[in-house]
Amino acid sequence: MVHVQRILLVCSIGTIIWSWIVSFVVVPVPVRADMNDEHPINDDVLIAPSSAERRRRLTDDTISSQKRQQSQSEHNLSLLEKVHKEHLSLFTISESIVTLGPTVFPKPTHIFENENDIVTYIQPVHSNHRPESDAIFLFAAEYALQNYLVFLTTLRDTGYDGDVVMAISAMDWAKDDVKEYLQHDPHVIVYVVQYECYNAEGEAVESAKGGIRVCKQDHLFGRRKSGDGTIVEPLPDPRHLRTLQNSRYELYWIWSEKYHAYSWIMLIDARDTFFQRNPFDWVPRRQKQFDDAGGILLFFGENVDATRLGQSAHNRDWLTKAYGLHVAEALVDKPTICSGSTMGEQVAIEMYLRAMVMESDETRTVKMGADQGFHNRLYYSNKLANAKAIQKIIVQDQGYGIVNNLGALRTKPLDQWGNSKLLDIERATKEGVETNPDNVVKNMTVRNWDGRVSPVVHQFDRHAEFSNLYFKKKWREIRQRWDASKKLQAEKR
Repeated sequence: MVHVQRILLVCSIGTIIWSWIVSFVVVPVPVRADMNDEHPINDDVLIAPSSAERRRRLTDDTISSQKRQQSQSEHNLSLLEKVHKEHLSLFTISESIVTLGPTVFPKPTHIFENENDIVTYIQPVHSNHRPESDAIFLFAAEYALQNYLVFLTTLRDTGYDGDVVMAISAMDWAKDDVKEYLQHDPHVIVYVVQYECYNAEGEAVESAKGGIRVCKQDHLFGRRKSGDGTIVEPLPDPRHLRTLQNSRYELYWIWSEKYHAYSWIMLIDARDTFFQRNPFDWVPRRQKQFDDAGGILLFFGENVDATRLGQSAHNRDWLTKAYGLHVAEALVDKPTICSGSTMGEQVAIEMYLRAMVMESDETRTVKMGADQGFHNRLYYSNKLANAKAIQKIIVQDQGYGIVNNLGALRTKPLDQWGNSKLLDIERATKEGVETNPDNVVKNMTVRNWDGRVSPVVHQFDRHAEFSNLYFKKKWREIRQRWDASKKLQAEKR
């Protein structure tokens, strides 16, 4: 049985009467078999009963080997724990930009006049939300079929049977193969988003891709025109032109309202993510739930040794454009927290989404990727923690939690980082001998630094070996499974 522990790092700030909690979830499980064998040796199986001397010698050798393995394993885990603690100490708030609470984030509908008459207008074109379910939210506009196949198939293969809620473009929904695949899953809730985009010259364009593109999304919200709400007038987008990366948080907020307060929700990038374990198996669920207690947020860091906010030109630029040089310099040595992967209980996620929309409204930043600047500033300024709906924020360092962010590790092969336990490569074999010179990769497993399989692998496409595996090999295997499934269903009809 896997036990769940938490490492809490409490940082007091001056004479401020509240405290900020930076926690980390550690879910220890038995270490890998190549690090330590936790099961006792069965001598009756290993040793012929006709030789007592042979039995004693082998038993002594086995015990000695086990002790050496255990000692090495304990040493390795001790080093991991030391590094982990050193990293966590860096995730404290920045006193020079701290926000004194409490913090109130309005609903995204606050921008409309007579807000009480505003309702959600956009509706799913396929399936419906299950309020009691866990859910995964993604914005997957203008993707190829292979992206949907890799994301959804690897997710469902983990045993996750909760909701998957996605926004796609009208162009994607018009593709017969994409529509057929998404409609086959009864718990994939699909929203078709009507967006209008403009290029750097201000010309209207159909696609959000290609250089600097900013967009608006009409008809997300509507106004009640009758007392019973049966007649709703769709409304144009009242906000400034912005990237789809920024506007997705409005959709996520709409969806978050569909779930119970303590359902768990994941926000994740779809294009560069695959799954190896059910991500919700590791969340810290609470046995007792109270409506006014606030919820838990899970944030996921990028590798501290490979990058910091000040070392990345992109992160520094996002912070500077949105908040000015003062904030960028205050966070120069802080670890990067990825905005492309976030989890939390609904009550906390809903408030987080309000905050992300508000940061976009206030800064009016249109840089691609600027939402990561919002995400880090909200955390390191303590602005999020002051919201009543957020009980605490747990930051999981890269390689120690549910989501393993690999993007910052692209400067060298993955199997050369750290203790070399990050990646297992299974190569195609012939009669037990590795095939050469092709050296074909059959499968790769990403692990956390302690040897556990990472439930979620994010930013995998930054690495050529993963892109080749998933977009040249595995997606074809997944496509063949899908085609076989369709054929079987057709034969049954």
